[in-house]
Amino acid sequence: MIAELAELAVLIEADPDLNVVVFDSADPRVYLAGPAGWPAWLAVLARIARAPAVSIASVRGRADGAGREFVHACDLRFTAHETAAVEDVAARLAGADREVLRRVKACARRAAWRRDFFADS
Repeated sequence: MIAELAELAVLIEADPDLNVVVFDSADPRVYLAGPAGWPAWLAVLARIARAPAVSIASVRGRADGAGREFVHACDLRFTAHETAAVEDVAARLAGADREVLRRVKACARRAAWRRDFFADS
């Protein structure tokens, strides 16, 4: 999955005509789940957060671990009120997981600021 998303991030960065990317799940019960904090995974999230196209997470189902990190790396997040659950494991754990989430959120904020700042130029 990481290799496929890394390849997708390259395609998103390379297409100047692409304005918006929507990430959805084929399974209505699970958006994305898996172990969080892997260096290769965080590199993919940083690329998605910095991509010139607006990234939208359309969340139906659970987003645990890596899914939560992915949702926070996207520029916009839309959740299905009835079925979405973005698990905040950082609220229950101490240390590294909370730091990873903070870095991903900070990267997304910087990317959004750059996009807004340079859009006016």
